[in-house]
Amino acid sequence: MTRQTRPVHRLDVHVLGGFAVEVDGVPIPPASWPQRRAADLVKLLALEPGHRLPRDRVLDALWPHLAPEAAAAALHKAAHYARRALGERDAVVVAGGVVALAPGAEVRTDWERFEADPAAPYDGELLPDDRYEEWTAAPRERLRTLHRERLREQGRWEELARVDPADEEAARALMRAAAAVGDRTGAVRRFRALQAELADLGVQPSAATRRLFVEVSRGPAVQAPLGTLEPLARRAPELALAVDALEAAERDRGGLLLVTGEAGSGKTALAEAILAQAAQRRWHTLRGSTGDLAPGRLGVVREAAAPLIAERPDLIANLAPGQAAELGAGAPGAPALAELLACAATERGCAVLLDELHVADEGTIDLLVPLARAAASRCLLVIACWQTSQARAQLQRTAAALVARRLATPITLEPLEAVVAGPTRYATTSDGARIAYQVHGDGPLDVVFVPGWVSNVEHYWEMPSARRLFGRLAQRARLILWDKRGTGLSDPVASPPTLEERMLDMSAVMAAAGSERAVLFGVSEGGPMSLRFAAERPAAVTGLVLLATAPRFYAADDFPAGWAPAIADRYAAEMYEHWGTGALLEVFARDVAHDPLSRELFARYQRAGASPAMGRAMVEAMRDIDVRPLLGAIRAPTLVLHRTKDRMIPVEGARLIAREVPGALLVELTGRNHFPFLGDVDPVLDEIEPFLERLEAGAGR
Repeated sequence: MTRQTRPVHRLDVHVLGGFAVEVDGVPIPPASWPQRRAADLVKLLALEPGHRLPRDRVLDALWPHLAPEAAAAALHKAAHYARRALGERDAVVVAGGVVALAPGAEVRTDWERFEADPAAPYDGELLPDDRYEEWTAAPRERLRTLHRERLREQGRWEELARVDPADEEAARALMRAAAAVGDRTGAVRRFRALQAELADLGVQPSAATRRLFVEVSRGPAVQAPLGTLEPLARRAPELALAVDALEAAERDRGGLLLVTGEAGSGKTALAEAILAQAAQRRWHTLRGSTGDLAPGRLGVVREAAAPLIAERPDLIANLAPGQAAELGAGAPGAPALAELLACAATERGCAVLLDELHVADEGTIDLLVPLARAAASRCLLVIACWQTSQARAQLQRTAAALVARRLATPITLEPLEAVVAGPTRYATTSDGARIAYQVHGDGPLDVVFVPGWVSNVEHYWEMPSARRLFGRLAQRARLILWDKRGTGLSDPVASPPTLEERMLDMSAVMAAAGSERAVLFGVSEGGPMSLRFAAERPAAVTGLVLLATAPRFYAADDFPAGWAPAIADRYAAEMYEHWGTGALLEVFARDVAHDPLSRELFARYQRAGASPAMGRAMVEAMRDIDVRPLLGAIRAPTLVLHRTKDRMIPVEGARLIAREVPGALLVELTGRNHFPFLGDVDPVLDEIEPFLERLEAGAGR
């Protein structure tokens, strides 16, 4: 029966969980769609923003195998039946090479409502009855991915596990929740279910998931008592390196941390700070010292392992019979001790402090090598401390060999009285502005970090990823950090500084730090200034490292990859309204947007970096930045790094830089983070360090 034709004012199309249509609030019965392609035509148009498509695209999508004339006839037939079903002759309009859905009515779709509103329900898979239609594949996967991301951001782990049973983060969260209420059986069941799902995909659970399984299914951690932790005044870079080593061990890339310095330099305090962090991760934490309590061969290692032997006999049962017998008899040799520590690390992670090794016996020093080898593929960190001037030749040779083979990370603590009392200093520009800066390391190259947006040279060291980034750079170069005027600890200003003023700021900092030539490491909004500086002052630039940046930020006729002004204005307004709360973390660091700690760190970074008004003004000022005409004049060796799914600054800008700067090298990294100080910085460092090595080698010729 044909519905009576009448004007349509509102058309509601539902595609999530199934197909349904309402005309002015009245549902269209399924029987009204006797012709399948009529319904498909409405679905196809409903899935398109604006609900219209070029006629040729409609033909290609719905009738790809028909000749053009036959496909056109089929389109008109489908449109006719769609109009009959919807009861309005203009419900589907084919005119001017365009096919439109109810152009005279308000068309609403549930998928658009879901995309626009995080609180909108996800009623199910998009068009489940059309799973094999090619034109549904891309929007289906896009909406499915968005649904999973929102569940992750909101911590709705049960729902996420139902949607994606192979999601490891959801499985780990649910395992922890079960273990927290004493339901170890439930935690194990979660792991086994995940393991089965991943096995169907041909993969195994990650190392982090396996460690959590061990933690919730086995015995308790053995942890050495720690006294009141001493504040590590003026040791931020050294602590950053130590935390880096701990985090690497957490990824089954452990090793030795060799902490050296004279008496009173803070070696033990630094080591205890790392033990405390390991304890927070529920690792085994052990410690031994070559004092009166650890006499004889291997005494310091035996003292460290003694609580493990006493409290966890189940670990000993996993060892070879001969080694288990040695441990049970209280006189273990080096192989048995090494295997015991490796077994403990495999279970839940293990951090071991071996203190005062400058007076250790030869057996203990020899044991450092097999311990380092065992740690290299495990969650095992051995912290070895000794006085530099008292170290014997054997210890020095062993340490040097381990460092050369990259099995150990050295940290040398200079006497505190030799450290500048205030690590933050001030340079004065030619126009009188006072600019805050810090210098770290003493390598052969100077590296000047050119910040983007906002910054704070002292707050950097509160952020683990920033500590890792700057700590590693300071190990091979003299690293110079600074805050441009209006941000961080530098002089406040009434309006955002221009590129010219920022160049004055950096020139003053370089002069104050005694840097005549430097590698400029420009990030985000700091990229264009670095490019301009290199083009106009080539004698002062050794090389360029550019991360997550572009030569222009706002869109133009010849630069479509930039921001649309309306989007940029919306970002700026939202940042101003919610400044200091971690606003827009989903855009700046999408990979960690669900992590409460990351959001708090980002919020603190905003508050420390600038006022709300200056933060907004900095974004608005980026409208005038465009250094594209200068790119061809740059002669400095240039490394361009960009994450391919950076939503804040698309990768097309980095590709333009690489094309236009002579000899520039572009490395596209995986990931979605724009903000450089949250998430994994190792891929960035793994590209920068060889680049600096090449520059250093070139400078030495």
